[in-house]
Amino acid sequence: MITQSIQFSNGTTLPVIAVYGKNELIQNAYRECFEIRFSTEDVTFEGLSSLDESKNLSELILTEKDDETDEITAQFSHYNFTIVTGMGMKTAPEDGAKFFFLSVAQRSDSELLMERLERDNEDIQSALVELAGIIAEV
Repeated sequence: MITQSIQFSNGTTLPVIAVYGKNELIQNAYRECFEIRFSTEDVTFEGLSSLDESKNLSELILTEKDDETDEITAQFSHYNFTIVTGMGMKTAPEDGAKFFFLSVAQRSDSELLMERLERDNEDIQSALVELAGIIAEV
């Protein structure tokens, strides 16, 4: 039997039931999105809620493992899925089983570039303030 798990940026690894991907319009941009489903026996809502921070979602590593041989059959890294679009409990229409879910969307390249430029601008401003202080001492 093949089982899946997901590792979050903070090192937390949780078993998953399934991961569904789709392209969806979120915050006025089409984005890659994942709905990650967890068994209510393996995860608590409080535990899932604690992962609802960008720093925990910057890299997601999905691993598939063969339980009989303990061999990893596939492993995928996904980056910048830091927009949480939903979290909660649902009921599967197929069998009525309850599961927790975490829905995330990927930040766009332009958003990441803008964030980097803002950080660079702050660094430049700090350097100018420091330089002005040095010049004032002379």
